[in-house]
Amino acid sequence: MDKSKFWCTGCKYKFERSKQPNLCPYCGKNAVEPDVSKGAEDLLREVSSIGDD
Repeated sequence: MDKSKFWCTGCKYKFERSKQPNLCPYCGKNAVEPDVSKGAEDLLREVSSIGDD
């Protein structure tokens, strides 16, 4: 089963789960959002392709 990345907007904790939980597993707040941030590889790929156009 694939896992998705999530983060808590309250405490900034990042974690993976198979489905989005209602509460943060670290602080217990109802502030969990999908983590759509980009990793280093994605950012480097974007920067290196800027001059290719």
